[in-house]
Amino acid sequence: MGFKNILAKLSLAIIPLALVAVTVFSGKLLFEIVDLQPKVESQFFFSEDDPAYREDHKIAQIFPEPEQIALAVRGRVGSPEYEEKIRNLTIDLLGMPSFFAAQSLTLGPKSPAQAASSPLWKRVVFSKDGQSTLILLFTYEELGPEIFTQIEQIAEHYEDKNFRAIISGSPYVIDLIRRYLVRDFQVFSVAALAIFTLVMLSIFHSLRILVGTIVACTNASIATLFAAHWLHISIGPLTANLTTIVFVLTLSHIAYMTFNWKHIVEDPQTYRGDPAWEAVKMTFRPSFWSMFTTFLGFVTLIFVEAAPFRRLGITGSVGTLIAFASAYLFYPWFLRWKARPTQLLKTAKPILAPLTHFFSRRHPVLMALVFFVVIGTGLGLRSINNDPHLLSYFKEGSALREGLDYIDRNWGSSVLKIVIHDEKGRRFNQQETYENLTQLHERLEQYPAIGSVVSVPLIMAEARARVPLPRFMVSWERILKHLERPEYGGISQQFVSGDRKRSLLLLRMKALYREEPRMAAIERIKTTIWAKGFVPEIVGGLYLLQGELGSLVLSSLFIGLGILLALFFLIGLALSQSIFVTGALFVSLVAIPVGLLGLIGHLKIPLDMISAPATNLAIAMGVDAMIHMVVMARRLHKEHEKSLSLAWSETSARLWKPVLTSMSIVCAGFAIFMLSYFPPTQRFGIAVVSGSIMSAIAALVVLPTLAGSTGADEDGEGEGSASDEPKPRRSRFAFWRN
Repeated sequence: MGFKNILAKLSLAIIPLALVAVTVFSGKLLFEIVDLQPKVESQFFFSEDDPAYREDHKIAQIFPEPEQIALAVRGRVGSPEYEEKIRNLTIDLLGMPSFFAAQSLTLGPKSPAQAASSPLWKRVVFSKDGQSTLILLFTYEELGPEIFTQIEQIAEHYEDKNFRAIISGSPYVIDLIRRYLVRDFQVFSVAALAIFTLVMLSIFHSLRILVGTIVACTNASIATLFAAHWLHISIGPLTANLTTIVFVLTLSHIAYMTFNWKHIVEDPQTYRGDPAWEAVKMTFRPSFWSMFTTFLGFVTLIFVEAAPFRRLGITGSVGTLIAFASAYLFYPWFLRWKARPTQLLKTAKPILAPLTHFFSRRHPVLMALVFFVVIGTGLGLRSINNDPHLLSYFKEGSALREGLDYIDRNWGSSVLKIVIHDEKGRRFNQQETYENLTQLHERLEQYPAIGSVVSVPLIMAEARARVPLPRFMVSWERILKHLERPEYGGISQQFVSGDRKRSLLLLRMKALYREEPRMAAIERIKTTIWAKGFVPEIVGGLYLLQGELGSLVLSSLFIGLGILLALFFLIGLALSQSIFVTGALFVSLVAIPVGLLGLIGHLKIPLDMISAPATNLAIAMGVDAMIHMVVMARRLHKEHEKSLSLAWSETSARLWKPVLTSMSIVCAGFAIFMLSYFPPTQRFGIAVVSGSIMSAIAALVVLPTLAGSTGADEDGEGEGSASDEPKPRRSRFAFWRN
């Protein structure tokens, strides 16, 4: 027997150590197999089967347009020193093998003086404030990070106090987002480990508990990254935060398991089995349903159009399952390994007693105040900005954002492409069509939301100015054929189709100018096109894709929330077996998204594609605490024969600490996102932290007050009753008797 006891104790020590070794090995394997570099695709907003993306791709097939990198160079425009530097900078940039052509003050126009008077070049090259000129680089290649680094190095070589280049263009902006994600992924991984170490030590005061927590959470994050790799989902704008999310989800299960374990070891007369396995049995059912609700929160994202949402939905739902499995497969062995379980969570009971007393009571006045605040913040739903401009992805006040703002004000930063044809079927090599298109071009240039317009009239005017023959001897068709030559970059093919029946309008829209919503601006432009005798056949470009995404974000958000609330109502009904308690749960849950989204609207926080899923995640995690409370209240009411009022009172008294602990862990985890240089990620963290705080208030104030309000005993005993053995009473709203 003694040998068996020694062997049992030895196994308790060996298994946790083996799990630590498994964690180290898994981490090493992860770095060898999985590509941990975040990827941002050129069209990261939409999947290839999306209608808006297909329309944009159709334009590229008709009018093959190269990608552009733009450098706005500020300095003493017009001075010989400035022109010389522009010439040398253009030559160095064009010397890079990735670019087949370039345009600048010294390359394209006959001379800098001619550029200032040319209809084309004065619009393309010169800024509206006259303080800078533009260098454009053209490529058909997909540029890698090393190309942008080289461009930055070349630009820095020429930079001084009177000469500064600001780099822009969609490929460059996308690479900047990728850099932010790389930094965030690295910082979050280190910060999560450091912060959670401090949090868990301060709460549980146990090194062994801390090691078990780190082992379970780290394995969950590693397994999720492996799963994403096997599903061919790379780390992207949303999934870069996935490891932190899974880490927090695993911690939530561990927190409730640990508090239940503590309650068991402090009450050995009631629970005679192994405390660790008793805690597992006590926690498993509500923990499973909490996992399931979070799983549903991610699943709702799979059915939206935006590709990043779908990828987050897939990996998040898989990560939720892995977090649950990891918590129960790894962590209980460390609970059994604890030498003196009764030493856990030594707290000053006189300090906690008033809080326990406070939460054990119902608070109708406080609940009314919560509803008053929710209604007030809910008015902000009308002010939600679900259509933020692309520059909102970069921090205000930073040098990068100021540079992008400057380009946006002078040339526009977001491309809108419109394929048109003449409503009477005339071709674009005819005089009358050309004149009508010229009038349309001039009308579009008057729109404040449009930074610049490039169309056939500008190109033709420049070509006519360079043709040495008299105008009456040169036809429009001859000029178009002339501009198809390689020495002109085949520019006419980029704006007029081969059959001359279609033409392209290339508009650079101002992201910061918002007199009207993005889609309304597009409709107004289309109306102007119709008025000038042309048909807007296909519309595409980043400007349109962002507008479509804004509509999808809001519709997907509310549809997803509606589905979640309906599912949570059914889950609450199955767990509580009381229509009244389920109604209380539903009302408590509705308060979370209303308050959170209303607050976002009041504070004018952009609801972009990265921060929007925070609401689904917040409500899915918020129901976690409520499910634990519903399950415990029903168990106390049924198994321990307490009235519903006393059952809810005791539930609140026992669970307020794990609820607040879980909230603290979630807030600490998502507060890490404040360290990001990427504003959407910061907004995501703020939204989840705010939602978690609202969830804790709803769980500890609103739900017990509503759910326990019908639990008073018929004979008057209930909350505040001195009776030690209240009469068991089943709510008149309950059904499904077991």
